[in-house]
Amino acid sequence: MPCDFVLGIKGATTSDAAFSGKAAFLARQRATRAAGRQSMFRWMIYPAQTDHLALPQTIESDDAGGFAEWKTVHRPAMYVYCIAKGLYHGDRGAVIDSQQRVLSDLLDAPPGPLHEPLIKTKPSLCSGNAMVLSSSRNHFHWLIKMLPRLHLLEQVGVLPARVDAVFINDPTAAQAEGYARARLAGRSLRIVGSRDFWCCSRLYVSSIPHDIPMWAVTFLRQLFGPVPPANNARAVYLMRGATTKRRVQNESDICEHLTKRGITPINLGHRSLVEQMHVIGNADVIVAPHGSALANLVFAREGTRLLEIFANPGNQKCYWMLARHRRLSYHYFVADAVPKGENPNEFDMVIPENKLDRALDLLLR
Repeated sequence: MPCDFVLGIKGATTSDAAFSGKAAFLARQRATRAAGRQSMFRWMIYPAQTDHLALPQTIESDDAGGFAEWKTVHRPAMYVYCIAKGLYHGDRGAVIDSQQRVLSDLLDAPPGPLHEPLIKTKPSLCSGNAMVLSSSRNHFHWLIKMLPRLHLLEQVGVLPARVDAVFINDPTAAQAEGYARARLAGRSLRIVGSRDFWCCSRLYVSSIPHDIPMWAVTFLRQLFGPVPPANNARAVYLMRGATTKRRVQNESDICEHLTKRGITPINLGHRSLVEQMHVIGNADVIVAPHGSALANLVFAREGTRLLEIFANPGNQKCYWMLARHRRLSYHYFVADAVPKGENPNEFDMVIPENKLDRALDLLLR
């Protein structure tokens, strides 16, 4: 592909549509064999599945959290795709096929109108094999959605040691620590900014496990290993801290109140990845507003008691699903929402102390 190549998006499609008519071979057919003979190829790693979840425990008089609509979870099949002359753009991790169509289901973004990626730089070229791993700095998206893609790619023999470029976002300190623990060679890591794009002789990318399948949790626990015992607090409150979304407006008062009940406030945003693992992995009780710090529940011990606090029923139910996989005792309640912007998932909240006490009594009894 020439260095003066100009990227012009010619619409969007889904990976299913782009690979229509192309057989989805099982993972035992390695990438180094069949993929070398076709411009586009895919492997099915996990078939589609459906899970049924029981409603969680709460002090609410009814389904105030809106969990009932999530009771049945349909998870799509997980694939690995190979695209000859594939393009990768850093804007939401856009994968673009040889016809210059964005594969919309592989974007790390919520459903909605597709905007053409911003083009501000010339393309970088990879004449060998490249793989897409991570496109998000958000701790939940990175840990629960992005890192498990490594497992999918490994199932077809696409190993980081055998590729020339591994595409990642500009990593946080915790993410850089995670890549090192996953033994990803620094020489192959390519940080792709939101306005950068790459032209690849052969691009490998996997589906994104949006709905927290069990295999992703199992992989992460195997990747990072068991959490060793540590002298950490056994009951913790995960602070929201100085965030711009889902702030707890009375958090200082709540922290003081919880301390009197023997629950230690902790800001995981100030901790290394290993320290976050130790805090969660050694806790018996976890209290937290909805937020990405709860992604670390993947490291929690079976039977840990969890109280998640929502601003409103519009918040996502991802940590309920994660708690189910880890066999945690999951409880929740809805605090007083403080509207901010148009997205209910980003509203601030005020936690009433009397309601918090009632929820804790149920959680701890």
